[in-house]
Amino acid sequence: MFFLTEKKEEKTVIDNKFFEQVLPVLEPKYLKVYLYGYYLAQNVQTLGVKNLKDIEKELSMTHDEALQAFDYLQACGLIVKHFVENSTTDNYSVEFLPFTNSANNTYIKNEEIETQNNKIKQMYDNIEEITKNFLTPYNIKKIDTFIRNNDVAYDVVVEAFKFNMEQKKTASVAEAIKTLRQWAKDGIMTTRDLDTTLNTIDDQYDKRRKIFKYWGEVFRLPTEPEKEMMDTWMYVYNFSLEVIYKAIDETTKTKSPSFRYLNAVLTKWHEVFNKYGKKIIANDMAKEQFSEHIKNIFKLNSFTDEDKKIIRFFYENYPIDAITSSLGYINEKITLQSVFSFLTGQKEYDDYYSGEITFDEMNNALEKYKLEQKSSIDNLKETFNKSQKTGTQKSKKRLSYNEPDITEEELEALLFPKNVSNK
Repeated sequence: MFFLTEKKEEKTVIDNKFFEQVLPVLEPKYLKVYLYGYYLAQNVQTLGVKNLKDIEKELSMTHDEALQAFDYLQACGLIVKHFVENSTTDNYSVEFLPFTNSANNTYIKNEEIETQNNKIKQMYDNIEEITKNFLTPYNIKKIDTFIRNNDVAYDVVVEAFKFNMEQKKTASVAEAIKTLRQWAKDGIMTTRDLDTTLNTIDDQYDKRRKIFKYWGEVFRLPTEPEKEMMDTWMYVYNFSLEVIYKAIDETTKTKSPSFRYLNAVLTKWHEVFNKYGKKIIANDMAKEQFSEHIKNIFKLNSFTDEDKKIIRFFYENYPIDAITSSLGYINEKITLQSVFSFLTGQKEYDDYYSGEITFDEMNNALEKYKLEQKSSIDNLKETFNKSQKTGTQKSKKRLSYNEPDITEEELEALLFPKNVSNK
């Protein structure tokens, strides 16, 4: 007896929307990855769970090509990658989204994907420029994995390398990732977070970074002379960032703007403010001498940035005798902060008084300076005009008193008689 046994075949159904909306815009080289991955996801019960290596083997792809394909598919809104928390490898599962959710996203233009790739390339180029080292494939993989697992902005990654080069003098990728992990705990994940939160980690570094960014140097590290100039503007001239930004605006209007020119502008403004906008200082002695007194009173070897701010505040607002007298009334440990709290009734210095010269204060001083300069110029013009009138009158009088007794013709005849021969 012969008979035909009909075998029931499994089928993978693909929505018509795939052919209508996705297929026309999907890059051909990623199409096979999507279709094969979709096939595996639909038949996981019969085929079992497959991993990235299985796909690479079946489709004859390299590891990097497979990773790039899934990046592209996620950017198109066709899949979502779910990373294993704190994983140091490309350890994630792939969820294929319904076409109803991804139909609009699949129209992402190839130019936009290319732009994203360019941003990644630019990030690695910036890191290599900052560290002066070429990144190995292994290190690139570590950075890429951290970004994927933590959704950190590219600018934040670059800033972590800058921070470590500046503050720790290290180009280590492991150290940069360690810094990034700490920043993530502190809430620094985006470019905006850098601007609002980095100052709580290192205020001096953050201010230098903002000045350099406003100057147009986003990824370059400042030189030692440039750092010294910026510190002078902030901690000696006591200018706020707004004042420095205004000076940068004025400097960039010139034909050949430079950091030295900017420094000259701010040095001049410092002189102007000292003359036309100087605050009333509670101490007659020089600030350096006052600082030495404070160092001796509090038995300090050096000052932190926070110490410098409080000392500046004391110098401008409290005579040294008042500070010394307050020590006998403080029950807690004697520190600059405890004395500040006792004198002002405020717990935190930053909540009370910044001590910086504001834009309005600087602007008022410049206006006074301009008015005086204009007045001086007007006085010079008036003096010059008077002298010109006096000189003209004197000249006319001299001509009237010194008219010649003979005419020009008579003088010529006298000097060159016509009847005298030249021979």
